[in-house]
Amino acid sequence: MNFDDFRSIERILYVRSIRNPGTSYVQGMNDLVIPFMSVFLSDVCSEDMNQWDNTTLTSQELYDAEADCYWCLCKVLDCIQENYTFAQPGVQKICFHFSELVKLLDEDLHEHLKQEGIDFLQFGFRWINCLMLREIPFHLFPRLWVRIAFISSV
Repeated sequence: MNFDDFRSIERILYVRSIRNPGTSYVQGMNDLVIPFMSVFLSDVCSEDMNQWDNTTLTSQELYDAEADCYWCLCKVLDCIQENYTFAQPGVQKICFHFSELVKLLDEDLHEHLKQEGIDFLQFGFRWINCLMLREIPFHLFPRLWVRIAFISSV
């Protein structure tokens, strides 16, 4: 990515924060823009993503991708908005459910983590706040997001 890509991400997040003062900007939202940017730029960049030279894009191609990214980001954030409001109740609720799931599936592991003083919120916060984008290889998260969208729609 070059400087113009980061300016696009900055503009997307700035407009989103101005239009949504209740959540504004929270660290980690920038991670959510990257997958959309890669998908929409792949429409105009034909080679492998690691070989992209975005300086060859026209301003219109970059602005089109930026606009599409903005609307997709807004749609995702609208669904998980309570993850980004004061005290982040959405993240806390998901971490609690995750803890209960681990307890159900592997009670020994759950008890070990509890004895060590490890709270699921300590490591689960980043997972949930960034929708696992920092935890898995980049090429896998379109597949992960499709599965999450499918499961949540059932």
